[in-house]
Amino acid sequence: MAYRARNHKHFRTRPELARDLAIVMASPVTEGTKYGVFRDVAWTWTEGDGKYEGVSHWSKLALSLCRSNGGKKHGLRHEHATPIKVLYELVRPVCEDDQPETVDAVFRLLDDLNIAVIITLTEQRMLDASYRDSMPSQFNDPASDNYRNPMLRFSECPKIEVVELQPSKLKQIVRGDG
Repeated sequence: MAYRARNHKHFRTRPELARDLAIVMASPVTEGTKYGVFRDVAWTWTEGDGKYEGVSHWSKLALSLCRSNGGKKHGLRHEHATPIKVLYELVRPVCEDDQPETVDAVFRLLDDLNIAVIITLTEQRMLDASYRDSMPSQFNDPASDNYRNPMLRFSECPKIEVVELQPSKLKQIVRGDG
């Protein structure tokens, strides 16, 4: 999904994305269409401020690679902290009842769980080996301290250390100045 400037005719705000998704998910269209629209919303949500520049969560290895490449993104991946398939299964039941609070619930789920993390290709392979389309069991256990923790996959892969960056520092690094 390409970044869209706020003045572009196809730009959508996050509240608009949540509203539109809730409408489509509650409509009598095919499951494939619902999933296709969901994937588009999930990617647009995390790339809204840029595929790399707008992402505040980076692995330490990805930061190091970006710095050593002078800001070039070769070898980096834009990964969803919570896999899209997992998010879809959480959003689907929320949208079954066409209630006024549905849009708010969809927004909260996406805002809380649909977080991007920039990692290296090597880290993506490590992550995919155990949790390509799933989350550790604690993610769905309300009694766990890690219930609905979007970063749980990364903490389960100890070789991937994720840090959160301030936007000003991030821009320097991604542009090759940091």
